[in-house]
Amino acid sequence: MSESSIEFSVRPSGSKIFMSRVLSVFWHGVAPESLPPELETKDPRPSVFRAQVEFFARNYCPISVWDFLDIIETRRSVGSYARPPVLLGFDDGFRSVILNALPILVELGVPAVFFVVGDVIDKPDFIPWFVERRYMIRRARREHVVYRGVSLDLARRQARENAHHLTEVAFRGAQSEWERQAVLTEFAEVVGVPRPTVEDLDDDLQFVTREDLLRLGPSSILTVASHAATHRHLGDLDPDEQLHELTRSDTILQKLSPSYCQVIAYPAGCFNETTVSIAKKIYRAGFAVFQGASYRNSYAYPRVGLGDETVKELPYAVSALRMSFFMPLKKWLRIALPRARSHA
Repeated sequence: MSESSIEFSVRPSGSKIFMSRVLSVFWHGVAPESLPPELETKDPRPSVFRAQVEFFARNYCPISVWDFLDIIETRRSVGSYARPPVLLGFDDGFRSVILNALPILVELGVPAVFFVVGDVIDKPDFIPWFVERRYMIRRARREHVVYRGVSLDLARRQARENAHHLTEVAFRGAQSEWERQAVLTEFAEVVGVPRPTVEDLDDDLQFVTREDLLRLGPSSILTVASHAATHRHLGDLDPDEQLHELTRSDTILQKLSPSYCQVIAYPAGCFNETTVSIAKKIYRAGFAVFQGASYRNSYAYPRVGLGDETVKELPYAVSALRMSFFMPLKKWLRIALPRARSHA
């Protein structure tokens, strides 16, 4: 599988299009209007989210994930839609999707897919590592810290972004569960904040429950799908670990969600050939983000991540230029700059 940037060309196969392209966009949550401004978030508030959904409803034809599967599995032309189809989605399984996004989707009649981390449903006390990280950076009691050899002024936004990246690198480099937990404990000690429990989490960081999923019936406008078991980066894992992540989430969600559809969004868009090989045995499609994503591969289907963009910003946010060039460049800079500073 190519590790090149996202492929946007639609190549002909004889006289027919090889695969019809469907724009796929996703958010992580919809923050409550009451969320204090000091709790930094990129999630839109409900008023912004409503305007975003109205933009897609005006300019595209929002489709369900079941419609998406029909298009890619039967190679049905997207020309059958009056406007270009778009698949809206949410990653991770935050409860804010149920509380703040779902009422708007129902009111506007717009379907969406909800990619849920399996263990947040099966283990009520489980907190994915990246949520612990966000909570601790928000609550940091020390402004000036040194973490992994890098000096960080956490009063500055760029330093907080660097802290997110450095903890991610450390977590991904850990070789065992004990080491991964040690990474989180070390960071908590550096910023002077105890590791959170589920009860400590801010409103926008809380996850859905079994009861929430059970209320989403088979005909729900919000379809549940898989985001792996624990939100680890699948491309970092050995085959057995990947098999566990992909199988466990599918098993949990099949059992507990009446609206479940067997598709997966790879956490952080991270995957490799092994991931795709395993996913093909379990799921009907897989979604990626940057490297290796291609409209010609239904198990590495490209998506665009959104936050609190204004309606005027959305055309650029979903453009091929941003997806194929500027976002990969931004990701590279996010990785390279903290490394360069650490060696300065």
